[in-house]
Amino acid sequence: MKTNSMARAWGKAVLRGILRPLFRVTVSGDSRMFLNERTLIVANHESFLDGLLLAVFLPVDATFVVHAQIKSHWLFRWLLPIVPHLAVDSANPLAIKLICRLVETGRPVVIFPEGRPVSTRRQMSLMARGLAESTARCGTMGSSQRKSQ
Repeated sequence: MKTNSMARAWGKAVLRGILRPLFRVTVSGDSRMFLNERTLIVANHESFLDGLLLAVFLPVDATFVVHAQIKSHWLFRWLLPIVPHLAVDSANPLAIKLICRLVETGRPVVIFPEGRPVSTRRQMSLMARGLAESTARCGTMGSSQRKSQ
């Protein structure tokens, strides 16, 4: 297990070295925000690259909630075994319970509420009410930061 975490840390360092200059990534903010025992990171994503960037640059090892259909894609079948994840079907009403249980374990959780990449803020705003209810059920404290365009 320790070897796996060392390999993951080494891989993240290599990817940071490649992705930082390629996409001009800058990371700012207080990393103590992630020390909460119940951390739910909610992010909109416009492409699957956003998930990769979060996985590589977040200051914590988070578990990613992914849509169950993603697991059938050849690339993700290869990548997901090395990324901590929970595959859920958004049509399943028990998916929220699974996510809450994952948050309660104390490990940071990343969720993309729209399930698939979108570029419209309207769809993201439609999910706000359900997301607020979900975070309340999980006992997490919400923090919202808008991505600068």
